[in-house]
Amino acid sequence: MAENGREAASGAGVLESIARTRGVERVKLFGFDCLRVGGKVFAKVDKDRLVMKLPASRIAELDSAGLVAPYGRERGAMKAWVVADVSDARLAAAMAEEALGFVSGS
Repeated sequence: MAENGREAASGAGVLESIARTRGVERVKLFGFDCLRVGGKVFAKVDKDRLVMKLPASRIAELDSAGLVAPYGRERGAMKAWVVADVSDARLAAAMAEEALGFVSGS
């Protein structure tokens, strides 16, 4: 349990739960455990951090609430990709579902 009384999660744990969704495929790309739908990657785990693709407007909302951080490697932040706060398992899973919907167009 997290300090706030909510169940904490890990990036890998959230990825695993979303991987069970119909139409979602689990793949290994560039050394990362990733999830994709319709051939498009929407979430991955990088050093047990949950990384996902979301629309810019939603990223702005989540960032202002302190729930995501920019995701970037050595070259800087990657557009539309963020690292999610997984201290609340339900919220992290909901954000991953949003990423799935965003990429799949539903």
